[in-house]
Amino acid sequence: MANRGLQHELIGADERGSRILLAEDDPVINKHLTQALKKGGFEVDSARDGGEALELFQRNDYQLLITDINMPRMDGNGLTQSVRQLRPQLPVLLMSGFSEEVSALANIGPENTSFLQKPFAIAKLMATIAELLNPPGQTRSE
Repeated sequence: MANRGLQHELIGADERGSRILLAEDDPVINKHLTQALKKGGFEVDSARDGGEALELFQRNDYQLLITDINMPRMDGNGLTQSVRQLRPQLPVLLMSGFSEEVSALANIGPENTSFLQKPFAIAKLMATIAELLNPPGQTRSE
């Protein structure tokens, strides 16, 4: 129960309601993360691979991309590069259960990009999302 309160403290009113695109090929993780994000106050569209995620991205407006790195059809690195060609400033959160994939982040660029090593706590996910959606030094003028 304390974890739920922490999630809401980490996510400010400006971030709640943000639309997130989640790309995760593991159906159990996809479902768990989708439920957690919705409980956190986000609108979530989920895809099972990078190709499906890119199709969703081209039809909708998202404030954040959360993607696994290792997926079929198009991996998270390819998805991130494709999305960044369309919207260079879109915040991206990469996830992986394989520590060697951290080195792949060099091709993504550090700006507006974070990484979480699986498994991770939902509180850590929410804190990382809050940082990506409202980085230090940025004021919200919308």
